[in-house]
Parts: sequence; C-alpha cells; structure tokens
Amino acid sequence: MANDSTFRKVRLNGEDHVLKFDFNAISELERFYDKGIFFIVNDETMGFNSVRAILWAGMLWKNPNLKVHHVGSMLEQEMEENEDFDLTEMMKFTAEALYTSKAFQLLAKRAKKQEETEGKN
Repeated sequence: MANDSTFRKVRLNGEDHVLKFDFNAISELERFYDKGIFFIVNDETMGFNSVRAILWAGMLWKNPNLKVHHVGSMLEQEMEENEDFDLTEMMKFTAEALYTSKAFQLLAKRAKKQEETEGKN
C-alpha cells in the first residue's frame, strides 16, 4: 500500500483514516459537485468545502454511509482539540492526494492525449 498512490493515510481526531482515491471516489466527487473532475479542480479554489468533500470521497470506500457533513464535524473537532492542526496543510495534503492518485493521473493522461488530438485537427 505504501507505494500505491491510490491510498493515502490521514490522521483526524487521533484516528488514522486510509483514503482511497480511485474511480469511485472521483465519481462521487463529480456527483457531489455536479461537474466533471477537471472542472472541479480547475474551478474550485481550495477551501473548507473542497477539503471536506475530497476527504469524504476518499473515505467512502471504508464507510459507504459516510456523509459529507460527518467529515466536516471531524475537521471541526480536530481544529478545536488540536492546537497544532493546520488547515492549510490539510488542504495541500488532500489536493496532492487526489492529484497524485493513479485514477486521476490516468484520467489526466487521457484528457491530455484527447486535447492534443483535437488541437491537431
């Protein structure tokens, strides 16, 4: 698992959570925003909503009943109880975890090829 960029570990409220950014997680993000993933990452500025949604999508594989607001509550508790918690670092981590995932990289590679092909025509 350590070498598989699909999985990332994050610690919230004293618990380790293994995030999985696969096809299903990206699909859930698209459904949540009602946009394709590339519109989400290009249009959305990283903030509370996006960090919460990305973490939620990554956690769904372990807990399919998890709701976005549950992750928001987890983040709220972490901010209240951990004076060393850095939301900016969490935002960077969640974005990197998504962008470096195998599924996202494959989608980006295919989109780039399609863009290059369309540019030649």
